[in-house]
Amino acid sequence: ISDYGVRAAGLFTIGTPHTGSYGADLALNIIEAPCSLFDVVCHGVQAAVALFVHDKGTDAVLDLTSRTRRAENLSLKPPGIPTWAFAGTPCAYGFTSDPYWTPNDGIVGLASAHGRGASLGQTTSYTADLWHTIDGKLLTPANGVSGSCDPRGFGGERPNQFTGSRILTLVRDAAEVSNPSVRRAATRSSYQARQDVRARATTANAASTASTPRTVRATFALSAGRGRKLRAGAAVPAGQQTTLAAKGPFSLACGGGKVATAVRLFESSVYALAPGAGKCSRARLIAPKPLSLMIAQNSARVRAALEIRGQNLRLSVSGRSRIRSAMLRAGKKRVKVRTRRGSTNRLTLTARIPARARGPMTIEVVVGKVRYSAYLPNR
Repeated sequence: ISDYGVRAAGLFTIGTPHTGSYGADLALNIIEAPCSLFDVVCHGVQAAVALFVHDKGTDAVLDLTSRTRRAENLSLKPPGIPTWAFAGTPCAYGFTSDPYWTPNDGIVGLASAHGRGASLGQTTSYTADLWHTIDGKLLTPANGVSGSCDPRGFGGERPNQFTGSRILTLVRDAAEVSNPSVRRAATRSSYQARQDVRARATTANAASTASTPRTVRATFALSAGRGRKLRAGAAVPAGQQTTLAAKGPFSLACGGGKVATAVRLFESSVYALAPGAGKCSRARLIAPKPLSLMIAQNSARVRAALEIRGQNLRLSVSGRSRIRSAMLRAGKKRVKVRTRRGSTNRLTLTARIPARARGPMTIEVVVGKVRYSAYLPNR
């Protein structure tokens, strides 16, 4: 609606990650952190998550991260029409009070589903009995402290009965308490709606080639991965710059007895904890058996500030220590860059994005003897 000027009387979003999905964030935090060559533990955890991410498409998962959603929300204008945002069934996940993470419906936090911080304008928010599914399988909920949730669809239906016709009925019901223009829009066929979107998108794309290109801006952190084999009671890092993951359930105990419980990532065998989940810099590991733990950490405080205008890219990288080198990749291919050093711990890279770049772009930085990496937000 914002990009193409598609006519609409109202907008309904259902379980939509307007500001990102914490599940996508965790998955990308794990697979983007470089492991050393012979680190079997680190590579093993990464491979388990990568199987799911690559199957669904790395670009698709990256598009759902807070990194990409923040960048897009900065460039979008509110749609300027009545907007309703439905969140899924809330489940407790007792590691943080941040509504981006919890409560959530197993994949999207309440604040993101309600569009808090997104460019939606004035929005009416609801919480409904909706759970996310992937390939027809119900996602495992993040149900930490308060127990489990009852996996129902709207009105007590099973998730596999939540079809397009059921959504249309919901929209029509809501239209009855709205206005005639919304009611008329709700009765249009999906075919008519798609034709309208395609026609206006084609016109807008043709016009955009002659207009000023959109500017994408984003800031994000880079990380490096390492693996450790640990027993229950071992001390582990748990700060704001750290993501923990393992092939099995685990929790962390911080000072004062606070416990953070790892969430299962989608339908993989990997459990992960968000950065800063335990609200302490060091924590004690709680696990039923010895655990192979991957630690994705930004100990050198490496950060990047990105600006993309059309095909031109500018990336400023800074860190706590001397940056030895930096490179960009588009998919598996290295991108030619110009590098300017502002100081020992600051670099600026400029490049022309390849017209036929395949796969997401990544930035890789070497600080000391450690490689740090991150995916660039989707444009």
